[in-house]
Amino acid sequence: MYYGWWVVVTASIFHALFGGLYHTGISLYFLPFKRTFEVSSTQLSLAFALRTLEGGIEGPIVGYLVDKVGPKSIVIFGVIAGGVGFILLAMTQSYPAFLVVFLGFLTIGFSTPFHGITAAINHWFRRRLGTAMSLATVGSAVGGFLITPLVAWLILTFGWRVAALASGVLILVLGIPLSFLVRRPRGSEAIREETLSADEPNEHVAGITSQEEQKEKP
Repeated sequence: MYYGWWVVVTASIFHALFGGLYHTGISLYFLPFKRTFEVSSTQLSLAFALRTLEGGIEGPIVGYLVDKVGPKSIVIFGVIAGGVGFILLAMTQSYPAFLVVFLGFLTIGFSTPFHGITAAINHWFRRRLGTAMSLATVGSAVGGFLITPLVAWLILTFGWRVAALASGVLILVLGIPLSFLVRRPRGSEAIREETLSADEPNEHVAGITSQEEQKEKP
């Protein structure tokens, strides 16, 4: 199996994990945060809005770092920051500390890995890049369907701190090993995808031509 597809599978798992636990799941914490930190909806909404703004600003910076240090290092950094961020969130006692963890560890941790993963897929694919990208993002829907309801159940049953702690541990346990599967092609590995994609139609056409020639012979 072409190794690029393993990178795609890994990316899809990351999309499911990060999407279900954070990108979709973080909204489930809104009311618990509001009650725990005794802040208004406006104050909390501002933090969520700043999260989106920060994610957009850091994009070019992370892209530059991906080119410099490679996608694997960026993904590992993001996984550790996101996992530790959730664990710290579970221990947060004040709104200022919440802002540091939320806008520091969590926002950075959950946005940087996708830049690394996208860059890795771009290195592995040319002809089937659109298919690879589409399959990689399928995990987001799976995460929203399977993982987010589990987060909701944890919050309702055990409280938001337990849910955050469990999320952080899960991210570290699953994310760190998966990060080592994200890498650039070595040597001629990237050329192999081009070769296979180019050869398949030619072999098919050659087979048809050969059959037609045999039929035309008396």
